[in-house]
Amino acid sequence: MKTIKIKTTINKLIQKLGNEQAVADRLGISKRWVIYLSKGQKKAGIFLARAIKEELEKG
Repeated sequence: MKTIKIKTTINKLIQKLGNEQAVADRLGISKRWVIYLSKGQKKAGIFLARAIKEELEKG
C-alpha cells in the first residue's frame, strides 16, 4: 500500500474545493480537524489513520 502524505493531500483538496469548511463537509469531519491536518499535526494524522483503519475492519 502506498503511503499518502496527509498534509499535502488535505491542502490540495482545500485548494480544489475552496476552503476548509467545504473539505470538512465533503469528508464528514469537523473544520477544526481539517485545519489540524492541513498544518501537519502528527497527532491528528494518527487519530485519522486509526479511525479509518477501524472503519475498514468493520467491513
